[in-house]
Amino acid sequence: MPIRLASHPDTPTPLGKGTVSPVFLCDACAKPIEDARHALYLMQRDAPGRPYSEIVYCHKGPCFETLNSPDGFAYADDLTDFAITLLNRAHLSHILSPEYRF
Repeated sequence: MPIRLASHPDTPTPLGKGTVSPVFLCDACAKPIEDARHALYLMQRDAPGRPYSEIVYCHKGPCFETLNSPDGFAYADDLTDFAITLLNRAHLSHILSPEYRF
């Protein structure tokens, strides 16, 4: 599932409206991933002619077991690492602790 936006209508803002925040949804159970330390991101195997792969997000444990097929995935890692890499690639590393910058 893609990253979705969750609305928080009761949060005050300068415009008087609510706020939104990004939420990762598990591709196995469709529930929000509340703690990145307990989740994975998975890269599907490349399809011919496609230089980029779809990303799959899931909770560790039973949700991963549900998604993992005999073909498997090309790559899997902790969702915390995905978030750190994303911030670095977006040139937002200044908000990270120095040990996470590259």
